[in-house]
Parts: sequence; C-alpha cells; structure tokens
Amino acid sequence: MQHCNISLIVFIGKRRKRFKSSRYDIIVKLYEKIKQEIPDAQLYLMDHRYPHEPEEIRPPKKNIFWCPYCAAYRKFKPWHKYKRCEICLISDSDFYVKKYNGLFSKGKGRL
Repeated sequence: MQHCNISLIVFIGKRRKRFKSSRYDIIVKLYEKIKQEIPDAQLYLMDHRYPHEPEEIRPPKKNIFWCPYCAAYRKFKPWHKYKRCEICLISDSDFYVKKYNGLFSKGKGRL
C-alpha cells in the first residue's frame, strides 16, 4: 500500500474537496483540468513529504502562522482544543508547525 503524499485542495465557494495521490503527475493533471473547467475555483497543492521552512520570518500576528505543508503563512482557526490551518487542516500541535513558529512550551522538558 502506497502513502498518499501529494494533495490538491479545491474550494468552490464554501465547499472544500481534497484529492490525494502518491503520484505528483496525476495531481498536476487534475489541477490543470479543474483550473480549465472551473476558473473561479481556488486550488492549493500540498506536499506532505517535505515540510517547508519559511524563507522570511514574519512578526507574529494573531492566529497567523507559517504552515510548513502549504508553504505559506495561513490563518489557523480554532477547532476543539487546538487551532488548525484553514487550508490543509494541519493542527498547531504538529511538530513542524511548532518548530517554524516557535510554539514549543518553555517547560522543563522530559524528566
């Protein structure tokens, strides 16, 4: 069984649909097809294999964090007991979200 590492997230109005594949070429073809058939759709490509480090560090703003999978600064909206990216839905408890946004607690660490 192969891992689905590449995602295409499509927003048409308020509706959201996610397509996953382990093959980049399939996702790119789907991206091009949707872009032609539905020009007003918002399309986002994501790669779950390699979290991206921000090229520039921005000063923190309320609920705006670097999303290492979208490779962009995104709004993280509250959901249950944590926040998650409004596009890819990764939570603020993810290791790379914490790493690139300085969200690790200043506790004593492991005993």
